[in-house]
Amino acid sequence: MMVNFFFVGPSKTASTWVYQALSEHPEFSLPKAKDIYFFDQFFDKGVEWYHNQFEGCDFSKHVGDFSHDYLICFDALKRIKNYNESAKILVCIRNPYERTESGIRFLQRNGYGFGRVEELINKHTELVEGSLYGRNISELYKIFEKEQVMLLEYDTLKADPVAFLTQIYEFLGVSYFSPSVLGKVVNKARPARSRKLSYLVKKCALLARRLGLSNLVGSIKMNPIVNRLLYKDAEPEFALTQSDKKLLSGFFDKDIDLLSEITEKDYSAWKYKE
Repeated sequence: MMVNFFFVGPSKTASTWVYQALSEHPEFSLPKAKDIYFFDQFFDKGVEWYHNQFEGCDFSKHVGDFSHDYLICFDALKRIKNYNESAKILVCIRNPYERTESGIRFLQRNGYGFGRVEELINKHTELVEGSLYGRNISELYKIFEKEQVMLLEYDTLKADPVAFLTQIYEFLGVSYFSPSVLGKVVNKARPARSRKLSYLVKKCALLARRLGLSNLVGSIKMNPIVNRLLYKDAEPEFALTQSDKKLLSGFFDKDIDLLSEITEKDYSAWKYKE
């Protein structure tokens, strides 16, 4: 009984889409909860607790853990290595400015994340840390062999979802399968109908995870009726200003150079432009 692959993040890089796509594939058996956070938040609960989150999974198939904060927790990555030294790791990267903007929209969908960007990135450090791909992947490669890591690009998913999925299938060694989510957008950031209600639901979900009820949380999160009740069918209002982007460039642009160096691929187009 062993989880054999991990989508380690970061957030807002299609983890929900990949989770839903692989859930339909006959060669995969995934838990009801997408975000278990065992190796970073709940490691003290022990491996037995962790395996209980996969109740009902068929371990003769590919079983995966989708917890998008693992990438920024180097202790979590080391724990995964100790748990399964042959594990395969999925990482998806996205233009860091777009990812941070999407992250703030997601916070606002959950009833918080309002205020100046300078304040938000200090309070919610993952908004920046998750986009430091050069730093994070450098650390990841110190723990896992490069052959164990699949580096995906969000832009590929947008342009050619079949090619994006094919990369995953080939990396994990399964046959091609066309899921129902192909060509669809899932988990889109939408405005909350009620900030207070969305905030309360988020807090209850965090409490439920601490109590070991991740599968219940996962089932509720994926329920379309719940989503319609909580969120408006409208475009989010928040967008980064040029001033915001200039502020963020102090974090991102040197890291983009490092990413280009590590991957031997030019990502300079992601840099801030006046």
